[in-house]
Amino acid sequence: MRSEPPGLRRSLGVVDGIAIAASSTAATTSIGIGMGSLAATVGPQAPAILLVAFLPILGIAMAYARLNRHERNMGSGYVWVGRSLGPWLGFLTGWVTLVGTLIFMAYTSAVTGSVFLQFANKAQLHAIGGLRLDPNSTALSTLVGLVVLAAVTVTAVTGVRKATRLQAWLLVFEYTVLLGFCGWAMATGAHGFSWSWLNPFAVHDATGFAQGLVLAVFFFWGWDAAFSVTEETHDVGDAGRGGFIALFTMLALFLFGSVAFQREMSLPELLEQGPQALTYLGAKLADEPWASLPLLALLFSAVASLQSSVIPTARGLLAMGRDRTMGQVWTRVSPRYGSPAVGT
Repeated sequence: MRSEPPGLRRSLGVVDGIAIAASSTAATTSIGIGMGSLAATVGPQAPAILLVAFLPILGIAMAYARLNRHERNMGSGYVWVGRSLGPWLGFLTGWVTLVGTLIFMAYTSAVTGSVFLQFANKAQLHAIGGLRLDPNSTALSTLVGLVVLAAVTVTAVTGVRKATRLQAWLLVFEYTVLLGFCGWAMATGAHGFSWSWLNPFAVHDATGFAQGLVLAVFFFWGWDAAFSVTEETHDVGDAGRGGFIALFTMLALFLFGSVAFQREMSLPELLEQGPQALTYLGAKLADEPWASLPLLALLFSAVASLQSSVIPTARGLLAMGRDRTMGQVWTRVSPRYGSPAVGT
C-alpha cells in the first residue's frame, strides 16, 4: 500500500494540526451550547466530569501518537484498529467514524444556520423579500447551514493549507472573545468558587454520572482530526504534537468556561438558559454592541467546525478507497490543489 497518494502535498506543520483539531472540537460551541445540558445531568460538578472524561481521551491520544509513528496513515483509527485487532473491526471503526461525522455535520449545519439568523436579527435584519428570518425555524436554519457548508467545502477543496489558515484566524477571534467574557465572569461573578465542583464523587447518582460522562466525552469530539492530515505534515511527529496541544488546550478552555459560568450564573439560571448560555452571559455582562461578540464567536466556531469536519472525512474516505474497502473514486486527488478531489 502506498504511503502517500499522488499529488497529496506535505505542506502542514504543528500549528496547522492544532488549528484543525481545535476547530473540529469547537470549544466555543461546546461551552456555549453544551454546558447547560452537562449541568442538567451532573449539577455543579461539570468541571469534575470534564476532567474524568479527559482521561480516556488522553490514553487514546497517546496510543494514536505511537501508532502514527509506527505507520503514518490518514486513515488513523480505521487503519490502526484493523492492523491490531482485525480488518473487520477496522472497517467498522472507519464506518462508525464516517457516519458519526456526517451526523455531527448535519447537526452543526443547523446550529450554524440558527446562529447566523440570530446574528442577522441582532443586526435588525428580520426578513428578506417577505421571508421571515426565524432562527427557530429548523428548515430555514438547515438551509442556511447548508449554504455555509458548501462555502467552507469549496475552501477545503482549494487546499488544506488555505483552510487551516482560515481556521487559525477564526480561532484567534473566538478564543479572545471566549477568554475575555469568561475571565470577566470569573473575576466579577457573585457565586463563590467551591472545590466540590472538581469532585466527581459529589455527583448525585450513578445514572447522572454516566450520562454526564457521555456528554463530556462528546465535548472532546474531533480532537483526533490532526491525525487525518498526518500524511500531509512535514514531520511524522507533527500530527501527534498538534493533537496533544489542541487536546490540552480544549481541557483548559472547558474547565475555565465551566467554572466561569458557575461563578456568574446560579445552577437554575444556567439550566434555564440551556443552549443560549454564552449569549446570555454576554448580554448579562456587557451592553451592545459588545454583548453580541459571544454570538459572533459562536458563529465563527460553528463555521470552523464545519470546515474542519470536511477535511478528516475526505481523507478517511481516501484511505478506505485505496484499501479497496470503498470505491476507487474516493482516491482521486486534485492535481491542482493537492487535496482529495471527490471526498471533499
